[in-house]
Amino acid sequence: MRKIVRGVLGLAFLFTTTGSSFAMCDPSGADAGGIADAQANIAANCNCATATNHGTYVICAAGQAQGTSTLNPSCRGKVVSCSARSTCVQAGFVQGCKSIVGGN
Repeated sequence: MRKIVRGVLGLAFLFTTTGSSFAMCDPSGADAGGIADAQANIAANCNCATATNHGTYVICAAGQAQGTSTLNPSCRGKVVSCSARSTCVQAGFVQGCKSIVGGN
């Protein structure tokens, strides 16, 4: 019984002290600015035209998303996924990725 009580108290403590880290990404609301900042960093620092391959571009984009201080950590995956879906450095395609802001 003590183990159960300790476990429940431990989980309660965990959720009350780290609640902000579980915040969901809100692309069309509060997190729109951070997403835009991350996408601007990617556009400025990850040159699609000079990337050696698509993977190199995506790795660069992931690093830029990681380094964007205004980006909600729960949105980082959406930004990187957008870059991964882009057609940068893929033969026969033009670069493109729908904006995350607005729910795309």
